[in-house]
Amino acid sequence: MDSLPPILIVDDDPDDVFILKRLLAKAGIRNKILAFENPLIAREYVDVESSKRNLLYVPWIVFTDYQMPDLDGLEFTKWIRSREPLSNVIVVLTTGCEDPQLESAAASAGVDRFLLKYPPVSVLRKLAGDYAARMYVGGR
Repeated sequence: MDSLPPILIVDDDPDDVFILKRLLAKAGIRNKILAFENPLIAREYVDVESSKRNLLYVPWIVFTDYQMPDLDGLEFTKWIRSREPLSNVIVVLTTGCEDPQLESAAASAGVDRFLLKYPPVSVLRKLAGDYAARMYVGGR
């Protein structure tokens, strides 16, 4: 399990973090999960890990909430996309807001998936499969 890249959850609501962790477990995903309630601290973590030669602790998928203080999910995504070592990271924006304009803005920011809270287990399993396919083709 330690050799699997981690999953990063960035959400200022600890209840949402708890629920997403439970859903990931139900989906059979066994990667280590790192959760940050402060997006600035999450950015610092990713920045440090992505600057190392060994990218073992760079997340393979980032679940980021849309509405957070200091740095919203779109800004966090844009920052991830500006970092070369993170080009294969899957970014999922989670929100309770069903707004087509937000979904369009998320796509423009580089979000791979736009999901309403709380995503079904089947969707999380598919994300794991998408990652495996991406890594098989592109490598890390």
